[in-house]
Amino acid sequence: RKYEPAMPIADSIVRLDQEAEIAKTLRGDKPVLIRGNWRIGKTSMLASLATHQFGRENSLIIDVSGEGGEGESLEDFQRRFGAYRIAQFIAKRELPDAEFKDRSQKENEVAKQIEDSQKPPFEFLNDYLIDKGEKIFLSFDEVVVFAEQQEKLKHIADLKGLGNIQLAVVLHRIASSEKLFEKTFDGYETHFIRPLALEEVGVLVRKPLEGTRLTF
Repeated sequence: RKYEPAMPIADSIVRLDQEAEIAKTLRGDKPVLIRGNWRIGKTSMLASLATHQFGRENSLIIDVSGEGGEGESLEDFQRRFGAYRIAQFIAKRELPDAEFKDRSQKENEVAKQIEDSQKPPFEFLNDYLIDKGEKIFLSFDEVVVFAEQQEKLKHIADLKGLGNIQLAVVLHRIASSEKLFEKTFDGYETHFIRPLALEEVGVLVRKPLEGTRLTF
């Protein structure tokens, strides 16, 4: 019962060497592609990077798996999947212990500031971070949903130019789109999630049994 089936692990005890390598790349201001086949642990890598390396309060993980509306304009897409989440993130960052009502009010204020600025949402976030003298870990999960929507895919890839955002993008292996991905994400450093070592499998089996009468 220590592991929730089919859910990402936010405090991984394996692949910690690869996690450290990815974090080192990000801290060197180089954007990262986290790649691999389905179910290998890409989302767990994002969540554990936030937990172990950057801090949950300094991390914004966006799952775009439900954001693939083909009839939507890029502007509407930016507003819906960017501005809303950024407003939430900034409100939580500035009012970490606030009541729901106060934080909701702050979210509305930030959303209006983003709209009034007429900047793309993530450019607004980057300028906000520059003013604060801070950087954050920003990651996008399930970006493969935009394999047939090149404008949105390029929009995400181009966020690499924002200097106060340490950017990681999860991108599944998909044979028919590999050439497009290579062109779109030029300048990214690719990290393929490696298979678990036999010793790591042992750790995963034994760790939850600590303190019990079971041995393996």
